[in-house]
Amino acid sequence: MRALRSQFFLTYILLAAVGVYIPVLLDKQLAGVALDFTLAARTVHLGSQEIKGVILAFNGLAIVLAPVLMAWLADTRFRVRTLLAWSFFVCFLGAGLLAWAGRLPPGGTGLVAALSAGYILYTFAVRPQGTLQDGLYFAEAHATEARGQKPAPYASVRIFGSLGYLVPLLALGAYAAYENHHGRDMPMWLPMLAGSAVAVMAVANTLGLPLSEMPAREGKGLPTLEAAAQVSRFGAWPMFWGMSLVHAGTIAYFSYQPTFLKQNCGLPEDWISWVPALDVLLELVPMLFAPWMVERFGAKKVLLAAVLMQGARYVAFALAPALVAPWCAWMHLDADSVAGRAPMWAAIGFKGLLHGPIIVGLYVVPPILLNRMATPTCRSSTQALYTMLSVGGGVLVGNLVFGAVAQHLGLPAVFLGSAGLMVVGAALLLRGRWSGLPPAEPAVAEEARARPAASSAETDT
Repeated sequence: MRALRSQFFLTYILLAAVGVYIPVLLDKQLAGVALDFTLAARTVHLGSQEIKGVILAFNGLAIVLAPVLMAWLADTRFRVRTLLAWSFFVCFLGAGLLAWAGRLPPGGTGLVAALSAGYILYTFAVRPQGTLQDGLYFAEAHATEARGQKPAPYASVRIFGSLGYLVPLLALGAYAAYENHHGRDMPMWLPMLAGSAVAVMAVANTLGLPLSEMPAREGKGLPTLEAAAQVSRFGAWPMFWGMSLVHAGTIAYFSYQPTFLKQNCGLPEDWISWVPALDVLLELVPMLFAPWMVERFGAKKVLLAAVLMQGARYVAFALAPALVAPWCAWMHLDADSVAGRAPMWAAIGFKGLLHGPIIVGLYVVPPILLNRMATPTCRSSTQALYTMLSVGGGVLVGNLVFGAVAQHLGLPAVFLGSAGLMVVGAALLLRGRWSGLPPAEPAVAEEARARPAASSAETDT
């Protein structure tokens, strides 16, 4: 599993380097840009935030299409490591194009086209990687136990994702702080270039991944259809639809948190790195207790609690800047002082403390349940079907809708609207049928172990 650990490490470096900073790159390069075009005899006007929402919506489209295609290829035709190698090579091209576009003068339709093309290449290549690597782990775990050996715990492999995600946040955050100290902003093409370089390293690392064998399907039909039949068999569709609303709301965190920290909270640019780094650090301890949480309270309660906590921290985050003025008036403090910004610091801390339990619920529980529903011939495709419908559909619609909300109503409305989606999603999840699932098989007993850093694998831009 050494090469697979390294693959998780490099994947999450790439996800953080591009995903965390792409919203800021778009904000800078699209500042003041507007597009007008005719659609059905009507003139449509898109402001900069709406254009940003459309570009980021390609992430959702990629989640809808790419994992299912790649999982079908992995379940029927190609070795996973071959698919991963090609995926990372395309990531290298996409992130490199984003770095080039980041150095162009802001504005113009040509820049919009370059940013869109680079992001499409990157996101369509990076989206299948989580599904493929998870499927590779479960396949190797089964094969290892079939040989009478004990497989490496899931957490001991997946923890390298958390470590990898922290690397660019800490390194680029330190550089951004240095630039801020000298009165400059960190150039946003730099994280894109770093991501492109890491993608090359990841291509080389795939050569050491396990040569897992493909299952013989022998007339079973398309694995995606078999996966859908398994979901129907266990009555899990309400979980799919409820989680699609939940993931539509997650784009507030991934697509608009960096802008909110700068524009609404008035924090320096290096805090774009420090806040998610704090979240990742604070998620590590709850991850250690994830198996106990799932066993003690049950999957449904853990999932529902996570959804409601996500809504609560969105509300706190949205309202915090508006509470600074009343707080300072009450306490006779300067609004620019550390003490004067206490409501904002409290919201950031509250958001971070809830991050770990939220990740356990939103990103640990669904894959565990999906893996129990799957058969060996549709193991990857069952995960991919959920990724396509719930994660991809939610992210696609969420970016389109909340891009318009950000343009016309402002960023606090994005977070409050996302909190509303959490409530509706939780109501749908209550309709889910959770009984009748088979217990965890011995070979994947480690599936109940936490998925460290899954926060970025599924939805991060």
